[in-house]
Amino acid sequence: ERREKRKKKNLFFKQKTAYEIKECDWSSDVCSSDLGLEDRLLGMEITDVVRQGEIFRNLPDGDLFHLARISQISEYPTGKHLIRDGEVADSLYILADGEAEVRKNGTLVATLGPGRIFGEMALVEHTVRSTDVFITQPSRVIEIQTARLERLMQNYPRLGFVVISNIARGLSQKLRGAK
Repeated sequence: ERREKRKKKNLFFKQKTAYEIKECDWSSDVCSSDLGLEDRLLGMEITDVVRQGEIFRNLPDGDLFHLARISQISEYPTGKHLIRDGEVADSLYILADGEAEVRKNGTLVATLGPGRIFGEMALVEHTVRSTDVFITQPSRVIEIQTARLERLMQNYPRLGFVVISNIARGLSQKLRGAK
């Protein structure tokens, strides 16, 4: 029933979840190890992209596998308004390929390319988004819901420590650069 609701919700873009199989219990993030080849390849692709993200740097392959299990990858056309200023921040994103622009009050703040993470402040602050993100080239984007990531970090404290340390390091570098 949940899978059907999710499929109906995502009619406007193509979307696949790593290891989206019948034996998967989405409420607990527990999946069967009986994976088909397509599911395994998708999981490996997500793992490779996630590995590039600065907040997932220095994670072992086993932890990256767990991240791939809670991730979904979607294809978006040019012009898609992916993140809206003022909406609830409940996911972070990694650009697998393509390009996106970050805008604040209509002003270009950054152009993002493959491997870049955006929306990661949803892990730090449970608040609303402060910028808009538009897809500027056909793109594939990995989405990780923060509630699922937080649950994963509680179950795997080493993973949580590395992610939070990497976020803190990134914020420190941005603050030093702002002086």
